[in-house]
Amino acid sequence: MTHTPGPDDPAHEQARQPTQANANARQRAVGGMVTASIFAAAGTFIFAWALRAPDHPWLFAVGALPWVAGIILFGVALWRYTKS
Repeated sequence: MTHTPGPDDPAHEQARQPTQANANARQRAVGGMVTASIFAAAGTFIFAWALRAPDHPWLFAVGALPWVAGIILFGVALWRYTKS
């Protein structure tokens, strides 16, 4: 017969605590989310600059690059955060 730890059993608490690898994966995922938000802020500033300089339409494409990179990075980080 196997012993199933109950809620008051210390083995149950130990099973609920995240492992070190799990904590490191979550920390890296949160770091990726912060980086993605920095990319989004940079893209926003470039878009704002493009609106003030309408004679340079290529600035909109340049502003889209950090936005797309940030969205992809945030999606990957969110996936890793929820799966860890």
